[in-house]
Amino acid sequence: MPRKPSSKLASDLANATILAKTPPGIAKPVTERQAGATILGEITMGLPRHILLLSLAFAVSPAVAQPEPAGKAAITAAQSAFEALPEAERRAIQDDLSWTGLYNGTTSGNFGGLTLRAIQGFQRQAGVKDDGMLDPAARKLLAARASEARARVGFKIIADPRTGVRIGVPTALLTKPGTAPSGSRWQSADGRITLDTRVEKEPDTLETLYDKSIKPAANRKVTYKLLKPDFYVATGETATGKFYTRMAKAEDGRLRGFSVGYDKALAGGFDRIVIAIANSFEPFPSATAPAAQPPTAAAASQPAAPVERGATGVLLAQGQLLTASAALSGCKSLTVGGQPARIAASDAASGLALVAAGTHGKAAAPALGNAAPAEGAAVVVLSADSKGAHVLSAHVLPGSASLKAPLQLGGGGSAVLDRSGALVGLVTADPSGKGAVFGVLPQRSYAIATTAALSAFLGANKLALPAAGASDEKTTGEIAAAISPAIVAIKCLP
Repeated sequence: MPRKPSSKLASDLANATILAKTPPGIAKPVTERQAGATILGEITMGLPRHILLLSLAFAVSPAVAQPEPAGKAAITAAQSAFEALPEAERRAIQDDLSWTGLYNGTTSGNFGGLTLRAIQGFQRQAGVKDDGMLDPAARKLLAARASEARARVGFKIIADPRTGVRIGVPTALLTKPGTAPSGSRWQSADGRITLDTRVEKEPDTLETLYDKSIKPAANRKVTYKLLKPDFYVATGETATGKFYTRMAKAEDGRLRGFSVGYDKALAGGFDRIVIAIANSFEPFPSATAPAAQPPTAAAASQPAAPVERGATGVLLAQGQLLTASAALSGCKSLTVGGQPARIAASDAASGLALVAAGTHGKAAAPALGNAAPAEGAAVVVLSADSKGAHVLSAHVLPGSASLKAPLQLGGGGSAVLDRSGALVGLVTADPSGKGAVFGVLPQRSYAIATTAALSAFLGANKLALPAAGASDEKTTGEIAAAISPAIVAIKCLP
C-alpha cells in the first residue's frame, strides 16, 4: 500500500481550488458543484487507463455535461465566432478552460465538440446564455479564474537551459529544482513527484526510444502508447506510482522530451496538473510567439469553412488505393496528394473500397499475410493524414475480425500488420472523433477485414498483392519505416 503523502504536499493539493470571484454584470454560480471550479482536489475519480495522458483527463460533472445548443445553425455560429479569433487567442481560451476543469483537450486552437461543450459549461457557470460564444465580460471572468488557478500551484513557463525546451512547472508544488541525467529536474519537497526534461542523441531514434519505453517490465504496466512521425507518448503505472512520458523529434532529427512520475496517492490532485504540463510543452520553441489580437467585426462575420473528413488508403499499385467504404460515405469529392480522386469500386459486404487516384504513388505495396491474425495477436496499425503516417500498437480481439485501438479521425482504412510487416487486415470502421482527449481517441473496438476478405475483394477487381513469405519479427519502428510509404491520406469533402 502506498504511503500517505506528506502533510505539506497533501495540504497544498487539497487547498488548490479556484475561487469563483464574479465581476459586475456576471451572475455568480449557484453552487461550487455547478461551478465545477476545482483545479486539483474535488474531482478524484480516476479516468479509464486507456485514454492518452492524456489518459489523465477528468470526467466532467453532471452539472457541466449539458447538451450542445439546439440546431446546426447555433453550432455553426459558435464555430464561426471561435475560428474568427487569432490562433493565439483560440489557444488561450482552451488553456484557460482547462484550468477551470471544463476542458480536457489539447490547446490546438481547433474548434470541436470538446471546446464547444467547455465554453457552454463556463457560460452556465457565469449565468449567461450558453450559446458557445464568449462575450467580453465572460472572457474576462474566464481569464481571471484560470489565472488564479495557475497562481495557486505556482505554474510558470520555464525555458530550460539544459535542453532548450519550454515547459510549465507547478513551482509551488515542485520546490526542488536540480539536474537530471540528460536534462533538468523539478521535485516536490518529499520526492513524491518528479518532472524531468530530456535530450536524446544518436544512435537513438524516436522509434527505438518508443520501443524501449513500452518494453514490458516487472511491476510496471504501460496503459497507453502512441507513436507518430514526430512524437510518441507512453503512460502507465507501477504498484505505487503513475508516469507519463513524451518525446518529440525535430525535422533535423533532434530528440527532446519530458517525463513525470508521481505517487498514486497524489493522483486525485496531480492528474490535472500533468495535463497542464503536457499542454505547455514546447520541444523546439521558436524565437518569438505571435501576440493575440482582438478579432475584427469583419473577421467575426466570416462563415466557417467546410470541415474535411479523411480516410487512410493502402497503395496497391500506382494510382490504386484500398480503403474502407464507410470512411467515404457521403463524400462529395475526394483528393489524394492534392489531386482529384474517385471511388472506383465499393463492396458493402466486406466494407472495402477501391479509390482511383490518377498517377499517385510509386511505393511498393505491402505483402498480404497468409492467414488472419490469431486472437490476442499483437499487431501494428498504420493510418495517415496530411502530416504523414501514424503508428499504433494494438491487439486482435476474439474472432480475429476486430481489434482495439485509439484510432483518430481518418483511421478508416488503416492497415493492420503482423509483427513481420505483412498486411493481415484493414480497418473497415470509420472512427467518429467523439470523445477525443488531446486530439486522440480512447481505445475502442473496430471491425477489420481480414486476409480472406481482402483477397476476395482484390480478386473481384482483378488486383492482387504479393504473398508474404517467411520473415523474422520486426520492431514497430522497422515496420513503420518499411510500410509507411504505401500508407496514403485520402481527403473527403462532405
